[in-house]
Amino acid sequence: MRLDVVLLPLAATLFALGASSQSFVPVPGTLAPTPWNGSADEGLTAPVALGFGFAAPGGATWTSIVATTNGRVAGAGTLGASDRTIATATMLNGPTTLCPLWADLESATLFVDTGSVPGTAVVTWQGALFYGFTTPFDFQLQLDSNGSFTFVYTDSLKTALVGTDEPALVGFSVGQGAANPGPVDFTDVLPALQVPGDTAYEFFSTLDYDLVPPPGSSSAGILALPTTPGHLLVGNIALSGSALPGRRACTDTPASNNVVVLIVETDPVIGAAFDMRAVDLRTGSSALAIYALGFPLAAPLPLGTFGVPQCNALVDPAAVLVSAFGAQGQVITLLVLPNDPALVGFTGLGLQAFLFDPAAALAVLPTNERIVTIGNY
Repeated sequence: MRLDVVLLPLAATLFALGASSQSFVPVPGTLAPTPWNGSADEGLTAPVALGFGFAAPGGATWTSIVATTNGRVAGAGTLGASDRTIATATMLNGPTTLCPLWADLESATLFVDTGSVPGTAVVTWQGALFYGFTTPFDFQLQLDSNGSFTFVYTDSLKTALVGTDEPALVGFSVGQGAANPGPVDFTDVLPALQVPGDTAYEFFSTLDYDLVPPPGSSSAGILALPTTPGHLLVGNIALSGSALPGRRACTDTPASNNVVVLIVETDPVIGAAFDMRAVDLRTGSSALAIYALGFPLAAPLPLGTFGVPQCNALVDPAAVLVSAFGAQGQVITLLVLPNDPALVGFTGLGLQAFLFDPAAALAVLPTNERIVTIGNY
């Protein structure tokens, strides 16, 4: 067996988008809580002046806001009550709302900080509980006078989710009878996702771990930047890397699917190495393994002209790595990914190996395909 290590500058090979820092902003120690009108289970604040005009989705300007105990924010005078019944239709047909975490929540202390940084407001639900549970967690909505807004979640959310089965809705909508664009998957905002309009949401029948920070981070979130049209969503939430099985290279004999194999044993994660193991199960061993890393070919490329009938190349290589086999019929190549958060969430990357054995009747055999998603854990 032979072991090679390759450092591949994927940020340059693929693309890089500057990651924003969706970080939790501490509540100033001198800031008084904003009281609830009603209970801390089903409450709504009185209007809170922002001190600036916030361009909400759809173009309305908010100069004051109201917040609910259940994780929604709207312009003052537009939202009549808190609502623990989470429904997409309610969001689409009600007033314009931002929903950092619309769920059946209770016991949160609300803070609205409009004075620390001019032109910004930070709304913090501190010590929130999922109804019927006892583990508190914090989350935030951050507003900016440029029309951007950020949903931020602390690592306490991960602990609070254990054992819960609460439905939730996360997102925003212009409301007022807006068309339903269909849900998004917020793991797709890594590193970025363009949505075409003023409504984007994910409905969780049971809230899962899509919104928790990656390991080593105390907070994470989703930034929404207004564009023309729509919004660009940029996230730094947790996403596990994967290298899932893709297509078979050969449709019939010679069945290289059974004699040459590409295995990925560790997940592709930024700042770490994942191994690509090419294995030749034929008598003797190949001399070389050539790895093709790039985008999957929509139409596989037949390899009949290379003496491999009924087999195909499946990847259009953006990078090619060459490793020599050892005596045991396999080679492990470690692909070291840059520690670049902009790479997190890059998906659809294809990986295939081509094994060469000059002494064999079929000198070149392609392996199966792997589809790679780059994660942060």
